[in-house]
Amino acid sequence: MATGLPLARFFWSLGRQMATVAASLWVDQRTWKLSPQRFPTNSGLSIPSAANATLAELLLETGIALSPVRSIFAPSAWYAVFRYSEAFAARSGKLRLVASAQDWESRLTAMLAEELGVGVAIHLARQFLGVVHIADIEPLIRAGEMGFMVPPVSSRHPEARPDYLGVLGNGECIVFEAKGVVGTASKLSEPLKKAEIQVDNIQFLKHRPRCVQGIPCADRIVIGTHFCIDGTHKNSETTTFLVDPPAPEHPVPEGPGSDLPLRVAYAKVFNFGDAPLIADALLTRRDTIGVADLPGTQVGNWALRVIGPFLWGGFLVVDAELAAILDRGAREDLRAAVAERTARIGEELRGRELPPDFLMLNNGIGILRR
Repeated sequence: MATGLPLARFFWSLGRQMATVAASLWVDQRTWKLSPQRFPTNSGLSIPSAANATLAELLLETGIALSPVRSIFAPSAWYAVFRYSEAFAARSGKLRLVASAQDWESRLTAMLAEELGVGVAIHLARQFLGVVHIADIEPLIRAGEMGFMVPPVSSRHPEARPDYLGVLGNGECIVFEAKGVVGTASKLSEPLKKAEIQVDNIQFLKHRPRCVQGIPCADRIVIGTHFCIDGTHKNSETTTFLVDPPAPEHPVPEGPGSDLPLRVAYAKVFNFGDAPLIADALLTRRDTIGVADLPGTQVGNWALRVIGPFLWGGFLVVDAELAAILDRGAREDLRAAVAERTARIGEELRGRELPPDFLMLNNGIGILRR
């Protein structure tokens, strides 16, 4: 009994701390600067000079992105959600790190910037590049659906590649690489150069790149963020550079494509939500994967399925209609049905204001704090 009491007090204290942090993250809106560069005038993209997001949005995107495609539950994916919850300067309204970050070990700040840079990049890809689904590139290369350039862009790095493929609402795709550093813009120079090699060294073999009038356009994007420290970088603000580097010429695939990127994207979500059996069933195209059997809940007239508990209190959820599509699509091509449903979800998100305890992404995945 004496041994158990301190442990119980620890978890009770931890729970209270997480609940307190969670309440602020949902409403803590942060802004930072954007610097779009080298996008062609006919790209059809409109990227503003600033962005904003709640810390909850950025940490959710970071956690899902860091989740493995095929794995048992990976607690490391939750590290970003928990550890970085209090890494931002309080009440500043700007995306700046706490002043104490100046004294952190360089290894820790490098990891923080790299991982948060991914969350920021994915948030911006959804907001301004038309991306709905985020898939890891590596399993697509293994499946022969993406490939390396021949000859390689850099002979020193023949297998350089970006980390992510983004699927747009119309089924076209982009590849993008995220970079993050702590400091001012000068720290981003070398990472951005490396990222350009990574996105240029990949070719679309089975999936159609983003095109304008049949010609690939803004289909290879570098997204790098430098995070400023409060009180240290007084004359600089956190800024994300979105760069569309000149890409090597390559043919546009005319094949039918596949739904593997969607399966990879949702497998990451279910692994993040501690549902690895569902993730594996999605990837292996089993007859029944159990998404439709998940517990149900509702926000207003929005029906949801609960994937699992969320670290801050509440639940990781999936749109109920999307859940039914994923469930019955175990052996079917998911693309048409998922595209139709996520398009309607996008319209819903643009046309209504969600309750403060409910966050929904344009891919039908969200968190509900209850």
